[in-house]
Order: sequence, then structure tokens, then C-alpha cells
Amino acid sequence: MTDKKLIPFDLECAIAGDPLITRDGRKVIKFHYFSGDDLQYPIVAHIDGEDRLYEYVKDGEYYPNIPTECDLFMAPKKKNYQVNIYRNIHDGYLRAGNPYQDGIICIDAIANSELVKIISFEVEE
Repeated sequence: MTDKKLIPFDLECAIAGDPLITRDGRKVIKFHYFSGDDLQYPIVAHIDGEDRLYEYVKDGEYYPNIPTECDLFMAPKKKNYQVNIYRNIHDGYLRAGNPYQDGIICIDAIANSELVKIISFEVEE
């Protein structure tokens, strides 16, 4: 099982196309929901690395009320950030500016410093 905090399955988001994972962290390749109140297992999913399809109840559980490694969860969302690295012209120390989300221009500046590098990194929510 994965050590990461799992994001509970949300049927509306899954239908809308948000990415899914299993309890043990495997990626869900295909997801389909069959509407109808008479279906006990209205969800069908293909899990990465598997050669079969899995059926699920409406809340993303493989077996109702019994946790399994193939239960469905929402995949963590990733955000990209950038941060400017500056060198102080007097003491040579490196300092970091404020992180900015990707797509936002980093316009911060640190007094008496020159821009050395812009670093990009990714954070899972």
C-alpha cells in the first residue's frame, strides 16, 4: 500500500475525466461509468499493468466496505512552480525569491543581488 494520503474517489470528477489511481498507487488507464440504479457495479476501469478490467460499486470500491489495493481514488494534482535564485553582489550569498506558479512571470527582485538562475519544480497537492 502507498504511504501517501489518498484523495477520496469522486464520481462526478471521475466522469469529468479527472485522473484516477488505485489504493496502491497504480494509474487508471480507462474509466467508464454506466448510469442506472439497477447496476450493482456500474463502474468499469482498466488499471495500468493489468490485462483485465475491474468492476466497482458507485463509490469506487472493488468490494463494498472491504478495502482492497485496487479501490479507486483521485490522483493527486501536480502544480509547477518557478523560483528565482539571486547572488548578493556584496557577500556572494545565494538567496531565493518567492515561488511563482508556472505561467506567472517571476518579477521579484532582491536588493543588491543579481539573478543567477530560475529553478522549476513540481509539487503534489
